[in-house]
Amino acid sequence: MTEASQLNQGTELSDAAWQVDRFVRRFERGDRAEPGYRERSDRAEPGYRELARYAAMPLVLTPELLGYLRVEFLRGQVDWIAEADLLLSDLCRPVGYEQYVLQPEVRALLLAELEAAHPADLERAATVLIQYLRQLARTNPYFGPREQQPQAWSAMLYIAAERQKVADEIAAEFERVGAGVGEWVMSSSARREMKHFAKIVQDLAPRLGDPHLVAYAQRVTQVLKEPRSIAPQDLHRIYQVGDRVLPALTQLIAPVMPTGFPGFPPLQQFDFEVLEFAEGQPQVTLPKPLQRVRHEFHVATIVFTQKVQPKRPELSIQRTFRQDWQYVDTLPDDVSLELV
Repeated sequence: MTEASQLNQGTELSDAAWQVDRFVRRFERGDRAEPGYRERSDRAEPGYRELARYAAMPLVLTPELLGYLRVEFLRGQVDWIAEADLLLSDLCRPVGYEQYVLQPEVRALLLAELEAAHPADLERAATVLIQYLRQLARTNPYFGPREQQPQAWSAMLYIAAERQKVADEIAAEFERVGAGVGEWVMSSSARREMKHFAKIVQDLAPRLGDPHLVAYAQRVTQVLKEPRSIAPQDLHRIYQVGDRVLPALTQLIAPVMPTGFPGFPPLQQFDFEVLEFAEGQPQVTLPKPLQRVRHEFHVATIVFTQKVQPKRPELSIQRTFRQDWQYVDTLPDDVSLELV
């Protein structure tokens, strides 16, 4: 790690510490000077920092999961309203319906605090979290493998006997995506999967302990975002985790668009101007006049009828003939652009 990156990391952790302390002052201590302070009862509200520490265990938080962690580890120590205070605070950001993530630097800080304050509880907390995820997968049809896997991997990193399995399982997922591709370029759906697993690796990097897998995930993200920025030696390097050879980075580069299709004119690049106008707005002057011609077309309406006897639906298609105006712009090489 370079001196500059160490300095940046130190600055981020310092900012994270300030954010967490501000959260604690605002809610746990009832600091009236903090924005958003609301009047509470005379008794103190301890446990907010502890709740935030346990909330850092999962990658993604939901209200149900946060409530489960509070009851399991902080029963009687912090009120239920602390869950809403945490999820709606500046420490979290929403990423989906009832899904929240802690800011990365805040999560790293809170995990370090949890490990320092309760080293004996880390493995038990991770085990409890995995059991909860398995139960949720059985009872919630919307909680599938894509949602369960990252959460389970995050917890497994705190269980000594499971830690090594995480890198191997993620490498297997990369290998699965690339299987059968051969020398061909990956499809857009496969590239999305590669991006998904690369993001997970980078989120888990501080505890993952596999530099080869972390480096590969960083290169995957770089190739998908800006392929020209990666050095040729990194692009053509063979990445391996254990006995698994990971998909070649060259397979992630999107294919070049074809120059033409059989039976159609060759594809060409045109210089064009963009003009927006709508009815009722002042008339605009076009760079060149557009040809206005009549356009004839059919409108198909699908009618659904429920017959009484026999009881079965009946579909019918009603077609009507219509006319309207269209504008025609003549492009080079006798190519016409029709605006209907």
